[in-house]
Amino acid sequence: MSVAQVCFLGYEDGAIVTGNKIFSVGLLATGKTGEANGIEVGGQQNNLSNIGFNNINCEIGRNEINGVTSDVFARGVKVQQSLNDLSSVVPPPGDYLQPGVPENMNIHSNMIWGISRTNAGASRAGIHLFTDRNGAAGITGLTTARISTYFTRNDQIANNTIMMANDNISNSGGVVGIAVQHGKFTTLMNNAIAMTGTNTTADIAGGYPHSALFYQGLHPKYMGGLVADRNAYWSPNAAAVRFVEVDTISQTLLAGYQDEYQTLAQWRAWTKQDLNSLIGNWTGDYVTSGVAPIQYLRIKTNPSPTGSILNNRGTRIANVTSDVDGQARGSAGQAYDIGADEFNGVSYVNDVEVTTILTPRSYRSGASQVNFADAEHLMVDNTVKVIARLRNNGSISQVVNVVGEYTLENVASSGNSLPSYSSFNGLSNVVVQIAAGESKDVDLGTLNPQSLSQLTGYTTPIWMQKQVDASMRTNVTPRYRIQARITTPDENFGNNSDAMDARFYIRRSNIKMMTN
Repeated sequence: MSVAQVCFLGYEDGAIVTGNKIFSVGLLATGKTGEANGIEVGGQQNNLSNIGFNNINCEIGRNEINGVTSDVFARGVKVQQSLNDLSSVVPPPGDYLQPGVPENMNIHSNMIWGISRTNAGASRAGIHLFTDRNGAAGITGLTTARISTYFTRNDQIANNTIMMANDNISNSGGVVGIAVQHGKFTTLMNNAIAMTGTNTTADIAGGYPHSALFYQGLHPKYMGGLVADRNAYWSPNAAAVRFVEVDTISQTLLAGYQDEYQTLAQWRAWTKQDLNSLIGNWTGDYVTSGVAPIQYLRIKTNPSPTGSILNNRGTRIANVTSDVDGQARGSAGQAYDIGADEFNGVSYVNDVEVTTILTPRSYRSGASQVNFADAEHLMVDNTVKVIARLRNNGSISQVVNVVGEYTLENVASSGNSLPSYSSFNGLSNVVVQIAAGESKDVDLGTLNPQSLSQLTGYTTPIWMQKQVDASMRTNVTPRYRIQARITTPDENFGNNSDAMDARFYIRRSNIKMMTN
């Protein structure tokens, strides 16, 4: 349907919004200024009474939303929860906060694309799940909750496809695929998110995010933190994730910056999330059909994609059983496809990938920070275990050779922010049998890093030279590149290796203690 207003829910328990085609929403279609949302669930807080709409146990699934345009904020799906204090109208014994139970929103299998703005200062998002904001202007208003202790709970965002193409609006607001602000126990699974605009599309200097995922909440290592995995990201310019860490009363612990999680490797190292998620340009798997404004975005057929990173790479989810068109997911017990459209893809017969190096692993700062941006910095004993995760994407069981290898940076580049490396040295050669669809962690041996004092001619980048040269050359190493590589030929060479750069701090003392 072509609409001038959004599809709206307020004060609903168990409502279902499924199977809709929503297009031509907002300014360009109606001339109406202000926010535009394909589906709006909750919110609309009254600034005088501080009463707004909330919803629980609702399903927002299998909708296709495109052509949403706004001069303020454009979204495909907006889910805003307002915590209302009704104690003044409730008989004793006293306070009544509503909602008083977990919100349990299920946002799944939605196809969202064509979300755009018309002028500077506006923002846009594919899916936005959040609590009431405090009404302030700018980035402060976006990141400050009205009630600091309220978090929406037990929500699920799964199997959505979100394409955020360039809308040719520069240095304006935030642009994100999925935004989750003040959620506890939120799960983010099987989503396909593509951010194909340039970095000039968002007001990065003003603190606004340009990222596939924008998460404001508890660190995932804590009870109630985000759980994210089996997603497919394509963000050649945007960051993979922008993370604003808060505590349970919304005090900002780490405000973050644009390239803090530019890569999925940074996000994995810091949070241990998205360990089985994928990075790659999957947008070519989709085609658009129909005539504007009534158009549909689906996985192409005749031929179907071969070796798609979306095909059978998701996880099975009990309350997500069908795709955007109502087709059953995971036939014959197969893993789900990633994204909104379940499809009959063509798997390679032989395709084993190195998903990631699991160990050693540490956070690496974004390039904008200089300090600790030259490598992953790790404190270790004299030896370092190397473990990699493999996955068989092929259709049959495979036996493959996996090589663990390393190299030391060249002396001439050791003082530079970017190292250069010579050829690799072998660490191990392991034969692995892996079934179709199986993931397996493989021990690739042990590295014995050498410190600067054991080597000659090496220096360090200028930001750390003074401290290292004063007393730490016996502890600090040059940069190492560690790689896991499959040497057995297969049909997809692009995913046969993964590497990481590390600088080690070697413990020399036999006593593990600290004094001050």
